[in-house]
Amino acid sequence: MRRVLPRPRQYRLTFAAGALGILMALAAASPATVGARQDDARPMTVDDALRLARIGNVTISPAGAQVFYSVSELDWDENKRRVGYYMVPFSGGEAREYIGEAGGEAFYFSPDGGRLTFLRDVEDEAQIFSIATAGGEAQQLTNHAGGIKGYRWAPDGGAIFFSADEALSNDEQREHDLGFDPVFVDEAPNGKHEARFRNLWVHDIEADEETRLTSEELIVGAFDVSPDGQRIVLSARADNRTNLPVSIGAVSVRPSDRAYLVEEIRWFKKYVDGVDWEPWELPQ
Repeated sequence: MRRVLPRPRQYRLTFAAGALGILMALAAASPATVGARQDDARPMTVDDALRLARIGNVTISPAGAQVFYSVSELDWDENKRRVGYYMVPFSGGEAREYIGEAGGEAFYFSPDGGRLTFLRDVEDEAQIFSIATAGGEAQQLTNHAGGIKGYRWAPDGGAIFFSADEALSNDEQREHDLGFDPVFVDEAPNGKHEARFRNLWVHDIEADEETRLTSEELIVGAFDVSPDGQRIVLSARADNRTNLPVSIGAVSVRPSDRAYLVEEIRWFKKYVDGVDWEPWELPQ
């Protein structure tokens, strides 16, 4: 029996990226350089902070051989930040540029470490792309109407599970564009915005086909796949009003027919930032 715990995944990732940046900065500063800098020390300015390179998206391959990361630096002439993407051996060596200027977000290695997947906008809608870890051209894997919000690899590497908002029909889109779809704002200071129901899908890599897993009137948030690939744990809520309960549930997936069964586990009276499968055994 496995225990499911809510966990703020994004906070951990951000901390790891920041820690790596600090370590790299400390490694680059020799004692002599530090001493020289102390002689002409001065208060840090806003410009100094803007000049700092920011390291992010730090992701290590499953076997620990490669590390992917991004570096963001300010282009003073263009008054915007430019991001470069790199791959470097974990054992050390020269970093090489990776995936190009088009960039992306939500980077994950495939379970075998042979590919890196990420989200990239196509006509203002996020789709999943894949590129070989060794390099090459990125390939678009999905073409889901309305775009993709989040995704996770199946442990066997044969499929990718993803969440996506329900697409509007042509008539619904026309009414929306004409303003007949008002948004109820209960707490304006929280920056409320319109939302659509969001459900789970699966994309079969070999067949290049996608299949709907859930058809609930819920907004699926964070989700994760169990180590055996048979269940998906997820957080969901009935709408996007503030302080509504968030449901933690599980979806059973049978690889033979992609059938599913939603099983509610428990309700939380507070916002759940993330969920994750933990390989711990419960005490008897």
